[in-house]
Amino acid sequence: MTSIPSVRPSATQKSAELKQEIDRRLDILAKAVDQVRASELFKQYLAVQSRFHHYSWHNSWLIAMQCPDATRVAGYRAWQALGRQVRKGEKGIRIFAPCPFKRETTSQAGETESIEGMFFKAVSVFDISQTDGEELPEFPLPDVECAADNLLSKLIQVAHHRGIAVQFKNLGDGLFGVSKGGSIDVDCTHPTGQQAKTLAHELAHEILHKTNRGALTRNMAELEAESVAYVVCLHFGLDVEVRASHYIALWNGNSKALRESLDRISKTIRSIIDDCSAIESRKAVA
Repeated sequence: MTSIPSVRPSATQKSAELKQEIDRRLDILAKAVDQVRASELFKQYLAVQSRFHHYSWHNSWLIAMQCPDATRVAGYRAWQALGRQVRKGEKGIRIFAPCPFKRETTSQAGETESIEGMFFKAVSVFDISQTDGEELPEFPLPDVECAADNLLSKLIQVAHHRGIAVQFKNLGDGLFGVSKGGSIDVDCTHPTGQQAKTLAHELAHEILHKTNRGALTRNMAELEAESVAYVVCLHFGLDVEVRASHYIALWNGNSKALRESLDRISKTIRSIIDDCSAIESRKAVA
């Protein structure tokens, strides 16, 4: 009986199949992000967030000095508009509020001139912990609550192969990981599935944004890094779609922005997957 020889796919065929897989999964992610942004919960969350001011560096420092644990800060009436009331006896956090002014004067020639300027006055704001009332809508960003030791090991080796040092430590302050330009810190207090997702995300920052951090907005940089992490993790069996779609939406990403950066994202995904595959091949030979 004559046996039929097995036909192994060529390198070109494998490359084409990987490209199709990446394109398909990025398309799924793009649609998931748009669905998140269209949800009522996300719209309610954005509506509330729009009521909070983005404080200057100086005012942020003043808030931190007076109330180190502050998370959400607003004025007395702003809290009332959000359905919450500052508790009686609470001490306000003093910051400086800009007060633009415009007045008209008459010159020596008898002409009317307009003078515009700015002065600052001290005002009181309050942290949410100083208020009672309706709960503010939260938008969940779930952790990856599973193990992925093998993928984490591969990604560590990929980083080291690229000359990127990886350290695991308790970062605190709600941080999961930090890309530092040549090194990466990953929070060690989470399951290895979350650590692997974080490391893939920070690796993408190192590859894509190490030399051109100022060329992109922070929103676009986070969209690119999270899209890379999503496909890399999914390729190796770690499903992080919910976290990735929510994360990108929170950074103001959408399907249009994702597709505009598709080539950069896709190339980085392939680069990391190829590095992981090369590690597997070396292990098989050994």
